[in-house]
Amino acid sequence: MTIKVYTTDRCPQCKVLKSYLQVMNIDFEEINVNTPELIEKVVNLTGQRTIPVIQSDNEIIVGFNPDKIKSLIS
Repeated sequence: MTIKVYTTDRCPQCKVLKSYLQVMNIDFEEINVNTPELIEKVVNLTGQRTIPVIQSDNEIIVGFNPDKIKSLIS
């Protein structure tokens, strides 16, 4: 399972999410949303301009939600 995490440098929730994933030993690919093209990709995925976003296969989680993350990896 490949997990992509869309983040920005100034997002406090993004930092919490990345720390959580590291503590849980979950491998992820971080994609820093720092261009208009990447922002548009997040909007197309979620219908929102909210980060962080976790994408795994066809599953999308917006924001830091430990319960959803646990169900995603189990």
